[in-house]
Amino acid sequence: PMVVFSPMGTTFTAQLQKASRAPGVFVGSTQDVDWLTAGLRMHRTIWDMKNARIAIAAGTKTEDKVMEPTGTTLHYVPRERFVEELAKVQECAEARAVADYYTREARKIVEPSKDDILNAAENYIACKNLMEAEKCQGISMDCLGLVGSRKIPCPPCIGFSRLLDEGLVGCCEADVTAAISLLLTARLCERPGFM
Repeated sequence: PMVVFSPMGTTFTAQLQKASRAPGVFVGSTQDVDWLTAGLRMHRTIWDMKNARIAIAAGTKTEDKVMEPTGTTLHYVPRERFVEELAKVQECAEARAVADYYTREARKIVEPSKDDILNAAENYIACKNLMEAEKCQGISMDCLGLVGSRKIPCPPCIGFSRLLDEGLVGCCEADVTAAISLLLTARLCERPGFM
């Protein structure tokens, strides 16, 4: 793949006309030098999507599936893996620090108790730990099933929000289409998406 920066007035040359029609070549004819950053980010996003792994905590099997046409690997792990990771982070200092941050930075706290906020922070740490253990850049899980069966005390919404703020993927309900969209938004737009 190649991105060619061609200042306005130079694109009409014969050698550039031929090159611009070659597969994988994109010619940007503009006076804006900063445009090149966007062009390179587009190419980098293609590579990032093909080389990304998203953990999908749902079901009972461990298996990899490649999502076409992006080439992203969906790394399925048993839903219980998240429960196991969450059990390892109960009352850890890192989770308390995350909970303290949200408590301190909130304009107002209406419903959640201190325990609710700590539980939410522990979900975030469990997500990060599971992603690290499975070499993934994102996670999606059957979260409501885990809450409904009382295997986790609260949904991982705050954890997912924080992962998105960090340029990673945190996605509800093992929704692989939404997870891929969030990854694309993070890489291409350099901003967190919203589900």
